[in-house]
Amino acid sequence: GIAIMVLWLASGIYRVEADEQGVVLRFGEYVDSTGPGLHYHLPSPIEKVYTPSVTSINKVEIRGDQYSRNEDNRMLAGDLNLVDINFDVQWKIDPNRTEDFLFNIRQPVETIRPVAESVMREVIGQMPLAYIIDKGQATIAERSAKTIQEVLNQYKAGISIVGVNLRKPDVPDEVIDSYQDVKKAEQDLETEVSKANRYSNQILPVA
Repeated sequence: GIAIMVLWLASGIYRVEADEQGVVLRFGEYVDSTGPGLHYHLPSPIEKVYTPSVTSINKVEIRGDQYSRNEDNRMLAGDLNLVDINFDVQWKIDPNRTEDFLFNIRQPVETIRPVAESVMREVIGQMPLAYIIDKGQATIAERSAKTIQEVLNQYKAGISIVGVNLRKPDVPDEVIDSYQDVKKAEQDLETEVSKANRYSNQILPVA
């Protein structure tokens, strides 16, 4: 009996690795967080410990509309043009809120995907297509990462967003010919305006 008691008490010794954080529960209630090294908790079923990695960077890929199962992820730009958007969200467990990650939301990782897609649609919807395709990627990625983090903080998800990687946006194949026609018309307009200005600058001094 004494030997069994000693073994039972010794079962409470646990190690937290350098990339992990210990989260101790007592009868299912969070009581403490522990850093790397050897530690002790009251043996099961009194206390239980989780040791998730808080330094590993994970990635959620947004490739196509996850709900309608389309092959591309079409979003509506601010000027009502369609644009294909594919991106990745890099994240890790927030070491200051590990208990939130473990216990606040049933599926915290699965929460990232719909939040990220919703935020990206909102950000894309505030910008014209030309800006999105030409030079807006850095702004889109930065703004999206910030807003995704804000939403997850409201959910108390215990997730830290490392960054958003945006693949180069493109126009859907079905409308690319029309888009190119529009761009050509815009270029032609700029050319004609430039010619008119040059003519005006020549003729006005003479007049």
